[in-house]
Amino acid sequence: MGWSVNDAVASLDYISLDYEVIGDGDVVTKLVPKAGSEMSRDGKLYVYTGDAQPASNVTVPDVMGKNATVANVMITNNKLNILITGSTNSQNGSGPVVVSQSPAAGEKVPAGTVVTIELRYLDGTD
Repeated sequence: MGWSVNDAVASLDYISLDYEVIGDGDVVTKLVPKAGSEMSRDGKLYVYTGDAQPASNVTVPDVMGKNATVANVMITNNKLNILITGSTNSQNGSGPVVVSQSPAAGEKVPAGTVVTIELRYLDGTD
């Protein structure tokens, strides 16, 4: 934040991070997710400039009970970022599923918000 849009875009291009610039200002005024947030490497950063502000107009999908692949598709298709915690090895048993998510399903959030999911095995292998 506070960087010129040109400098911010050059930095994001350098590290190959997907982003979208919103607004017509010359200075970065807000980032979603905010600086320092953890998200998957293939996530997307929303860079706001000028008077543009993020609107809480994206509905968080309900991914409870889904596997990581399905949850990832559902979350990213809604212009949200994902952070996966818990079990990640799906080679044992029936595979881990989402047992918690934050923000909760149905909440309205800005595009780019990180949805953190926790995966666990339900067959006793976790």
